[in-house]
Amino acid sequence: MEMKDMEAMIPRQSMIYLGLCMFGVLLFIVLGVIPSWFSLNALERKIVGMKFQIEEQKVLAPLYKSVSSLPQKKGPVALPMPALERLETSRMNMIPERIGQIARDNNMGVISVLPDLKTITEDGQRLSVEVTVTGDFANLRKFLIGLNTVPYVESTKEISVRQEKNAQLFRIKLWIAVA
Repeated sequence: MEMKDMEAMIPRQSMIYLGLCMFGVLLFIVLGVIPSWFSLNALERKIVGMKFQIEEQKVLAPLYKSVSSLPQKKGPVALPMPALERLETSRMNMIPERIGQIARDNNMGVISVLPDLKTITEDGQRLSVEVTVTGDFANLRKFLIGLNTVPYVESTKEISVRQEKNAQLFRIKLWIAVA
């Protein structure tokens, strides 16, 4: 009897309208509110990331300005390439002293400069010289450029690097043009 009383109180058509309205509200929440909530969370994460990047830029800006204001040193456009001259056999004793001077100019120490007489080519035009120096790897480039300025140094055949206790050991084999 209670069920009949309730049906009498709320008409059936009103119950259908109430169900449709509840379905509409639920549909609105599922299709409108929840995606917006996810999108809002994603945007908030992006905002936090952007704030971090802005703070990072504020911290790094003075460093960037100081580095960008430094004068930009440009190295030589071309390496020094003197015309090839042949070293007279009477002046072969100059090889160690010239290479030693280049090494000292570039903060490197000369251990040995050894001409290898067995490597004189058939026509007697080239001689192999093994140079052993110590120093920093940073100075090796300057040393090699300095060797390139010597007119009778024809080419570099081999470079080997070995770490010693407190410095690096460089072995360089050169071809010297001889007359």
